[in-house]
Amino acid sequence: MSTIFHPREHEDPRPQRGALPAIASPAPHETNAASQSLNGTWRFRYTETVEAPDGEGDAFADPGYSDKKWASMPVPAHWVLNGYGAPQYQNIKYPFPVDAPYVPDQNPTGWYRYSFTPKWDAHKERGMSWYKVWVNGQFVGSSTGSRLPAEFDVTDVLKKGKNVIAVRVHQWSAASYLEDQDEWWLPGIFRDVTLLHRPHGCVQDYFIRTEYDHKSGKGTVWHDSDGCVLSIPELGIKTPGDKMTIDVEPWSAESPKLYKAVLTSKNGSEEITLKIGFRTVTTNGGVFRVNGRPVKLNGVNRHEFHPDLGRAVSQESMEQDIKLMKAHNVNAVRTSHYPPNRAWLDLCDEYGLYVIDECDYETHGFSEVGWENNPSDSERWTPALMSRVQRMWNRDKNHTCIVMWSLGNEAGIGINQARMSWWLKQRDDRPIHYEGDYECKYVDVYSRMYSSHADVAAAGKREEEKLPDGKQDAHRRGLPFLLCEYGHAMGNGPGGLTEYQDLFQRYERLMGGFIWEWIDHGFPRKTKDGEKYYVYGGDFGEEITDGNFCIDGLLFPNRKPSPALLELKKVIEPLRMTVQNGHLTIESRYDFIDTSHLALTWDLQAEGKSKGSGDLEVDPVAARARLTVPLPAEALQGPGGETYVTITAALKKGTKWAKKGHVVAWTQERVAPATQVDILSGELAAVEIGDNIKLGAAEFTARGQLISLGGIKFLSPLNVQLWRAPTDNDRNWLAKYWLQYGLDRLHERVDGIDVRSGHITVSTLVCPAATNKGYRVTYTYAAPRDSKDKSLHIHVRLAPFGWLSGLWTLPRVGVEFAIDKSHKGVKWYGLGPGEAYPDSKAHVAVGDHALDIDDWATPYVRPQENGNRMGVRRALISTSSAAALTTESWFGGNRGGLEVVSDPRQDKDDEEIWGTGCNLTVRRCTSKQLGSATHTPDIPDDGKVWVNIDYKHSGLGSASCGPGPQEKYYIKADAPITFGFTLRAV
Repeated sequence: MSTIFHPREHEDPRPQRGALPAIASPAPHETNAASQSLNGTWRFRYTETVEAPDGEGDAFADPGYSDKKWASMPVPAHWVLNGYGAPQYQNIKYPFPVDAPYVPDQNPTGWYRYSFTPKWDAHKERGMSWYKVWVNGQFVGSSTGSRLPAEFDVTDVLKKGKNVIAVRVHQWSAASYLEDQDEWWLPGIFRDVTLLHRPHGCVQDYFIRTEYDHKSGKGTVWHDSDGCVLSIPELGIKTPGDKMTIDVEPWSAESPKLYKAVLTSKNGSEEITLKIGFRTVTTNGGVFRVNGRPVKLNGVNRHEFHPDLGRAVSQESMEQDIKLMKAHNVNAVRTSHYPPNRAWLDLCDEYGLYVIDECDYETHGFSEVGWENNPSDSERWTPALMSRVQRMWNRDKNHTCIVMWSLGNEAGIGINQARMSWWLKQRDDRPIHYEGDYECKYVDVYSRMYSSHADVAAAGKREEEKLPDGKQDAHRRGLPFLLCEYGHAMGNGPGGLTEYQDLFQRYERLMGGFIWEWIDHGFPRKTKDGEKYYVYGGDFGEEITDGNFCIDGLLFPNRKPSPALLELKKVIEPLRMTVQNGHLTIESRYDFIDTSHLALTWDLQAEGKSKGSGDLEVDPVAARARLTVPLPAEALQGPGGETYVTITAALKKGTKWAKKGHVVAWTQERVAPATQVDILSGELAAVEIGDNIKLGAAEFTARGQLISLGGIKFLSPLNVQLWRAPTDNDRNWLAKYWLQYGLDRLHERVDGIDVRSGHITVSTLVCPAATNKGYRVTYTYAAPRDSKDKSLHIHVRLAPFGWLSGLWTLPRVGVEFAIDKSHKGVKWYGLGPGEAYPDSKAHVAVGDHALDIDDWATPYVRPQENGNRMGVRRALISTSSAAALTTESWFGGNRGGLEVVSDPRQDKDDEEIWGTGCNLTVRRCTSKQLGSATHTPDIPDDGKVWVNIDYKHSGLGSASCGPGPQEKYYIKADAPITFGFTLRAV
């Protein structure tokens, strides 16, 4: 006797059964055919395996089956976000054994039923990862591809009156091996379910094709649709499919002109209304061009995510996303790593975004087993992969916004990418993208991820590392170069965006890039006290997880912009403006439009206070042109002191994505330096020695530790601080070395005190525990003789001893101390209002700023170093609120608090990198406490206000997935460091 084992149907790699062939099928709003949404509240049952309870098999699909004991489930939605099972997050590794096409017996399954009365063949979109459909007990088909369309003809099984649709969705199937896409695994029916009543003789398939000739200004349109007539009323066109050429306005991301196009079926039974644009995309000569002009893609990678809805994104959230992208100067989006909700492409057509539409395909987890049996190079998987690319292309081919097709992501390379590419090229002339094709055999652009600045520069000069095959190497060097992922926006960072953008602009071959990624994938939770926070991988008890690697977006989960998005907006702004010798130079980085839609203004500030402002009358600057104009004298002449002029370019009129006055671009230039004042030029206070040591308004212990200044108590000694709570970008690289060298466990011992000539000099040794290496530190204190001036000048010098050359950069160099918790607000003159670091400071400007201490921090989902303000000339840490401080002058009012004044004499080796003034952070916990927290509620309030005054902070880089900071942003660990500042009680 022998037993034959048959694989289960959901372990069959074949993609579909019973589904209609892939074609261009209209959305309900695009056709005059009747439609009925089947979204709503469905009946739902959850099981941990694919087997039905009590061996009932498929009986649940019978119309008469009783589902009264079942629960309810919204559609579209994920069952793991509605009380059944739990989300799982992995970046690369599969959450089950790599044993394709087989999946575990423990396979969460959702059983759905929905009763409806048709107002009339069904169109159905997507479950995960394999689903089977019945109508009135009759099996109509099954499908895979959780973000791809599947259509079933149910004409023969529908009846008048009540009908029942039943769907069984398995979380794991053979198709799961194709969808390993660095996001949460979220099962369920999460896109729309629609019933369409297509009439006899309806439009079966259609492909409206357009071109734009930039030399003649004419557009050409034709279509592939059997017997249909195309009309474009605005252009007076009516054609059965022949090519027609006519004067048109072209479509681009900057000027997304769309025309209403109506396709009428041969017998007139159906009309499909679309919006089309005229544009041409080429890569001739190794340059990416739209409508004949070189275009730079200032893009983002966008997963579909909503903190409450998962991938079942709403129309409102999509509109919010596209408005935010446009408002922050983003002009392109890559649909990582699957075709998006079709409504997103409608918005990209309308608002103007260039789109890389990516096939629903990634097998990154096969890298864990040496790519053995990878579907990319397996005939067994060819039908599934061809189905995926065909369904993507057919659904989306009529969208003007799509400028490239992508074969997928991180799936290795093999015969199936070759076949997918060939199939697309037979039907469409838009370029093909796939980053994994390193030799560029099947693609039209050379794409890489997370390349260093040096590697991008080499590619720009077509000097990248050679391929062994000379002919293929020459072919690749002749293609445009794209960073399909860069600037990994995980936590605090990325740094170095300015330098990437400079390279994109410098080299014609470089077509730009796409930041990874758009939004943090965090789910909301509340503490017992009602404090809201967000959770990430590992918080649901996953066996394997990549933790907070899914918290890597330019937006926080609540869709509020992070500092990284503000930095990106500034770096990619479409005007580069500079002020020099009394003139303003405007360099347009628009590719098509001029600047006539922008109003330019100037504002003059002296020591942070506005001293005048006005409009600038400037002729429109053509796309990619440059104009230099003189600035009015009043925009350049201040009353004295450090003076800056700020030039702003803002919208003259409101748009779909921003209101009138929205700032598109700005620049700030110093037109007069600060007046150099020697704060120690007067007579110095004498030192008084008793049980404690007094110097002016300051009091020290006998061992030289600062106790108080003018009545302000120091609750923790003023000590050197070299440690910062590791950022996500630190944690993956630099923090390992910082921990190895013990920078998180520094101890300071007083080695001697010298009192002479109005100075106190305290010598200390700062060393990590368990080592005999560190810094010899000297603190030199001086104070004015004037008893009304409660100032204390502090000069700090660090001299390394015993350090190994392996520690090539410090996290920070500065001091840390604590004062009483009664301090509430901070006012400062320097860069702001947001946080800044040396390689991420383009978005901040010099001025007067104020914040409450409780609003100082940036609320990164996983706590880490944040909140640093650069270029601080002076600051007041006050017992008053920020609102009160805003209305007071620096030298008046009943403020109360501690002033910090940077030492204008201190020399920084490169002001452009490190800025003028000091770095300042104010929070209610220490850096060590901050670094120990894993979620925001873990951050303690230890009853003090902790102040960090830093000479320098290391750059951020993007080493969470990419290169670390550039060397120019390192703080050398093996060289002496000196800095100074003044504290003043007020």
